Amino acid sequence: MITKRDARFIDFVEKDGVRKSYEYLELDVDTASELPDGEYEGIVIAHGSIAHIVTTGELYSLGGDGKWYNQSDGSTPSDEVTASPNMVSPTVIIPQTQLNTIQFDPEDDDIEEVSADAENERGVESE
Repeated sequence: MITKRDARFIDFVEKDGVRKSYEYLELDVDTASELPDGEYEGIVIAHGSIAHIVTTGELYSLGGDGKWYNQSDGSTPSDEVTASPNMVSPTVIIPQTQLNTIQFDPEDDDIEEVSADAENERGVESE
């Protein structure tokens, strides 16, 4: 199911010999596979329009090439992205000034806290 949340008229364009409204749209869509292809309800969808995928919380934006791009990872609904059970997202960046760091081993799903002194003992240099 697609719901049009907002629309902003930009101009009229001729597409397939027919004059149509060219609009920036904000859509709510149940799944990424339902993202409209170029038009919605007779409206030509403008570059930069956005769609919120309700089932996953993802946000897609329409590129100038007419493809919808996931704003988290740049994939398109047609990309075959297979998530590994060990995939960690999002990446957490820990500042070098922090006294303790966290290490994650995807093989055993354990999170280990290591003090800065322990890293120095292993020969890890600080920047």
